Amino acid sequence: MKTQTSQSEKSQYIQWTAETKISKQFKSLDEFANSDYLSIHADNFGYSHLVEREISRWSKYKVHNVFIVDADVEHNYGLDFKMYIHYTADGINFFKELTIGSSAITSAPLIRVMLTNKRPVGFDLRNLNNNSEELMIEWFTNMKNDIYESFCFSTNAYYNKGREYRQELRKLSQSSIFIFA
Repeated sequence: MKTQTSQSEKSQYIQWTAETKISKQFKSLDEFANSDYLSIHADNFGYSHLVEREISRWSKYKVHNVFIVDADVEHNYGLDFKMYIHYTADGINFFKELTIGSSAITSAPLIRVMLTNKRPVGFDLRNLNNNSEELMIEWFTNMKNDIYESFCFSTNAYYNKGREYRQELRKLSQSSIFIFA
């Protein structure tokens, strides 16, 4: 697997995984903490005693969104949902599956994440002239308020995450288009 940087990406077409539909979106850590998802996840794995510590740990970062997606109970330890968090650390935008009681350190390169803004029902993205004023207003409101309907991961664009690349990753993250997983 060859690791790529943004310079070589300019000439590379990025391939994406299938979209993962978002079933629930939380705009703040407090909003998410007050939902049942975190406690249900913790109870399922016997980590109820770690919920407060986990919230405290995440409060150190700028959390942009927490997403809930549907999951296959059979392949997800009995839970019908997964949690993902979009946050900024050290000036870099990150996206990861949120779990309690475990953390993984890996040397694998970073990949890109693409968030798709929620589109109103009946919205024609191919020809904006086909949309009513109401649909356009709703779509612009969703973009302005960062309301998303799905996300996907790159399958062929990789980024080194070593210290020598941090400045470049920060620079790319200043554009909200670049989110890394």
